[in-house]
Amino acid sequence: MVLKFECKGLDTLVAARKLADLPKEKPTLDNLVSRAEEFEKTCKDEAEALRVYEQAAKLYPGKAAVLSNLARLLATAEEKDLRNPKRALPLAREAAKLTDEKNVAVLDALAQVLHANGELAEAARYAQLVSEKNPNNEDLAKRAKKYAKDAKKLKQKDTD
Repeated sequence: MVLKFECKGLDTLVAARKLADLPKEKPTLDNLVSRAEEFEKTCKDEAEALRVYEQAAKLYPGKAAVLSNLARLLATAEEKDLRNPKRALPLAREAAKLTDEKNVAVLDALAQVLHANGELAEAARYAQLVSEKNPNNEDLAKRAKKYAKDAKKLKQKDTD
C-alpha cells in the first residue's frame, strides 16, 4: 500500500495529525523515504523529515539510501539546532560502504557530510568523482569546484 502525503497549505500541526492518521502497520521503505523527501523539499520541514528518516533507519537498518539521506540532512540542515555533522559522518561512510562507493547520490551525500565536518580534501575528492560521473549536472560541478577551492585554501593556510 502506498499513501501519498500532501502538505501544500498545511501547517505543521495539521501535517502531524495527518501522519498520526496513517495505518498502524509497518510503512514501506519507499513510503517513508518519499514522505521524508516531501517534508524536506516541498514542506520545508526539516525537523519532520529528520524524524521520518530516523524512523526509516530504525525500521530498515542498513539501507544505504536512508542512511545517506539522514546523514546529508544532519550535516546540511538549514535549521542549526538540527545540524549534527559529527553524527552524520559514520552514517554517510556506512552508506558509501554498503554501495561499494558506486552510488553517485550516496557519494554526493558523503562529500557534503565530509565538507560539513571540515574534511575538505576528502570532500573535494568525492565531489570531483561525483561531478565526473554526472558531467551535465551544473550543481554538482559547482559543488566540486567550491570544495576543491576550500581544500586548497585550507592547505595554503596550513603551510603559512
